[in-house]
Amino acid sequence: MTTTIAVPITAITTALLALMLLALSVRVTVLRRRKKVSFLDGGDPELRNAIRVQGNFIEYVPITLMLMGLLEAMQFSPWLVYAFGLVLVVSRVAHAIGLYAAAFPARAIGASSSWLLLAIGALLVLGRVA
Repeated sequence: MTTTIAVPITAITTALLALMLLALSVRVTVLRRRKKVSFLDGGDPELRNAIRVQGNFIEYVPITLMLMGLLEAMQFSPWLVYAFGLVLVVSRVAHAIGLYAAAFPARAIGASSSWLLLAIGALLVLGRVA
């Protein structure tokens, strides 16, 4: 049985990012268990860092995926939607690596790319509906 998906590029990107969120969440859970901390970070810097990586992901990814889905639903060029999704995935990976490895350039690239996607996505959607 074949199913038609209205926003297939966004669906693929969402699935990939869901797997990334799962990995980030498992890392937090493993650290909580190892360090015997069930709430907040217990003052542990490694756990605090893992919680922030997961939290930052949750703060930025959903709205960016919504913008991406709107771009696709509004029939922007598929290459633009693919590029948007690729930059989103790469920026989230770079940001996580940057925080986990204390590699500021990767973190800065990830954060800046995420902000840029928010701005571009919002402006494109507003430009199409205005």
